[in-house]
Amino acid sequence: MSHYKTIDGKKYEAELLDLADSLSKGSGDGRISVEDAQKLFESASDGKGFTLIEQRTIAYIKEKYSWTQAALHWFADALKAEIPSEDEALEMIGQLLSRYELEGMKVRIKGDEVREQSSFAGSILQFDSALESAIHAFLTEEHSSSPKSEIKLLTNIRPFQFEDEASYLEASQQALIAKMNEGASLSLIEVYTQEMKREKERTEEVLHYPENGEAVEQNWIFKLRVPDIKSTFWAIIDRKGQNTPIVYGAF
Repeated sequence: MSHYKTIDGKKYEAELLDLADSLSKGSGDGRISVEDAQKLFESASDGKGFTLIEQRTIAYIKEKYSWTQAALHWFADALKAEIPSEDEALEMIGQLLSRYELEGMKVRIKGDEVREQSSFAGSILQFDSALESAIHAFLTEEHSSSPKSEIKLLTNIRPFQFEDEASYLEASQQALIAKMNEGASLSLIEVYTQEMKREKERTEEVLHYPENGEAVEQNWIFKLRVPDIKSTFWAIIDRKGQNTPIVYGAF
C-alpha cells in the first residue's frame, strides 16, 4: 500500500490524512481537539522533524478540517518550538549548498530573519524545506524566464549538441551550477511594502523585490543573482506548501 495519497495532483501523507479522518469522526463534536492536535503533531514529526510532504499534509488538514481554537493555538505553539536557532539555520544552509554542490555561491540570509519569518501566522513550511524547494526550482525550471534558459543562451548550449534530451538538460544544469559557483548571490526577501518596492525601482538599477509583488507574509521569497546574467530571479515558495514553487526572472 502506498504511503501517499494524491489529491489534485499533489502528494500527501496517507497516514496523517487517515488519522485526521479517524480523529474527526471519533468522540466529540467532530472538530480537532487539543488532544487530537497532539496526536497529529506526534505522528507528523516522528521525533525527527517534518518532511516537505508532512508539512504540506498538515497545512491541508488545517484548511480542510474543523479545529477548536484551543487546538489551533496549541499546534501553532508546537510549530514555534520547531523554529531553528540562528546557528541551526546557518548549518541548514551550509548542508544544502553542499548537497547541491553550490559551495561557491554567496548566501545572504540572516539567522534572525529566518527565525522571524518562521513565526509568521499560518506559516507551515519550514525554512529548510523552503530553501531546498527554491534551489531545486532555480536549477530545474525550464521556461523562458528561468535561470536555465538564460544559461543556455550565455553558454550557447543547444539540443543538437547532445544525443538525447536528458543529456541536454543535465549539461545545462551543470553549466548553471558552475556559473552560480563563480559568485552568485542568494538572499531571503524581508517584509516589504509596495511603496518600498516603487522607491527602490525608481532610485536603483538592480531589482530588490519580486517583480510581481508577491507578499512575504504568504510566501518564502528568495532572490538569485548570477554572474554575467542581467536578470534577477525569484523563487516564490508558498508558506503552506500547497502551491507549486514559482520561478521567474526580470531586469
